[in-house]
Amino acid sequence: MRKMKLSNYNIIDWCEDGVTIYNTYSGGVLGLNAEYTEKFKKLTENEEFEYDPEDDLSQGLLNGNMIIDSNIDEAEAIIVQNKLARFGNESASYTIAPTLECNFRCPYCYENGKRYNTMDERVLNETINFINKTSENKSKVSVVWYGGEPLLRLDLIEKITNGIKNIKNYQAQIVTNGYYLTEERAIKLKELNVKYAQVTIDGPPEIHNKRRCLPNGEDTFFVILKNLQKAADHLFINIRVNVDKTNMKLADRVLDYLEEYGLSGKVGLYLAPVDQVNDSCTAPNCYKDEEFAVEQTKFARRNLSRGFNFIDLPNFNPSICGAVSADCYIIDPLGDIYKCWDHIGYAEEKVGSIFDTENTVLNANYLKWLGYDPIFYKDCHDCKVLPICMGGCPYKNLKGGKMSCDASKFNAMEMMKLLAEAYNSEAAGANA
Repeated sequence: MRKMKLSNYNIIDWCEDGVTIYNTYSGGVLGLNAEYTEKFKKLTENEEFEYDPEDDLSQGLLNGNMIIDSNIDEAEAIIVQNKLARFGNESASYTIAPTLECNFRCPYCYENGKRYNTMDERVLNETINFINKTSENKSKVSVVWYGGEPLLRLDLIEKITNGIKNIKNYQAQIVTNGYYLTEERAIKLKELNVKYAQVTIDGPPEIHNKRRCLPNGEDTFFVILKNLQKAADHLFINIRVNVDKTNMKLADRVLDYLEEYGLSGKVGLYLAPVDQVNDSCTAPNCYKDEEFAVEQTKFARRNLSRGFNFIDLPNFNPSICGAVSADCYIIDPLGDIYKCWDHIGYAEEKVGSIFDTENTVLNANYLKWLGYDPIFYKDCHDCKVLPICMGGCPYKNLKGGKMSCDASKFNAMEMMKLLAEAYNSEAAGANA
């Protein structure tokens, strides 16, 4: 018989009438009634047990990766999968900044020392050649248009896309401030195979217009919302709300405006904690990981019934991020190559150039990223959310900062309960 054991990555919520299990590797959630709870409880009393393929509970637990073969070391298996994902040869991804110029003057973005260039014809053509060469024989190719504000140079996005359009299984997305995301441009982006757009809104208008501002101080908040009303018909749009202790209590009002503009159910939205990268948040105003997890849960609970999905129960993230993966490139307007978004535009952090690819692998900066150990801290090895965060942000770890943990480490139990509430509410509505 097949010997099994419970996964180390199960987060279990015991309650009076049953149990809910969330596995951070698979992302699977399983709710058990009183009868099955008793059977599951017996499993938890043994280090290993025999798998019964005829048993519904055993099948459900196996499908959710909540039970695994007893001879598997899950942490070691994850490390192997991490290496395969980072150094495999199946896919390539490119983050391209056609310009670092921007129409906004956000206080937390315009740092000293950053170069604000725009691609010339020489860089544009070599970018096309570089992508076509390095993506050859890849089964999947993805591009993120970045900046600066990439929509300032939609013409360059179009030229590069047309130069690589023969690539199979190509998909793209864009990170934009939304000010120029008109319906006309959304349609053009869709034609260029851009399917997803991330737009940042930093709170209600009185907050947003101070943080995401034009040089003359005029409104950006309502311009963006008017754009999203039409753009959301052509692109999937996810709104990022940057929060710290100064604006968290006002985040709910963003939903009020989204509802007013008919965007409920048409766009996604998530909260992102502002951190001290590039001095974007002073220490007293930044949330610690556990503090943000609490606020994220409160926000989700308050707004559960408003037509937006805030319940985040993620699963295994094998590659961590593109910064530590071999075939992931960030290209700036001068043709310099970087590994981390937070470094783009800072020449001392580049790992190579599209004009000198032969020497890229010899660059010390490049080797620093590819030699990164996902189990950066000893505490991560046995952590129940290791599959999700894989040791935290490589940039923060390599920079020498403190451990950065995913919010799920602190709020997974509460998010599970919210998910159950949402499911039960939908079921009640369907039966009414």
